[in-house]
Amino acid sequence: MLTLLALDGIPPQLLEKVIRIPLGKGIAGTAAETKDIVHICNLQTDDSGISKPDAKLTEVAGSVAVPILVDGELKGTLGIGKHLPYDFNEDEIEQLWEISHWLGKSIK
Repeated sequence: MLTLLALDGIPPQLLEKVIRIPLGKGIAGTAAETKDIVHICNLQTDDSGISKPDAKLTEVAGSVAVPILVDGELKGTLGIGKHLPYDFNEDEIEQLWEISHWLGKSIK
């Protein structure tokens, strides 16, 4: 189970739904379970089955979740959302991996 520790920009009415996320559920839960980045260009039109229906209430379109790993062990996820549809490019994905690695080292 993932437990929310920090946030910015999540609407208050959604906090109860995102405070605890089961592994494998939603974007963050899927990133945590697979230990891999999950990104969706447009959350509002996504039909992959990864995003939860309530995720559309965030009004986020471009979305990414990155696992935070320490020696291969899951410590959490880092999630970013954009209000417009957005495909994260390879450089941005690499930077997000570096940020998650740094976060993992600070947790360790």
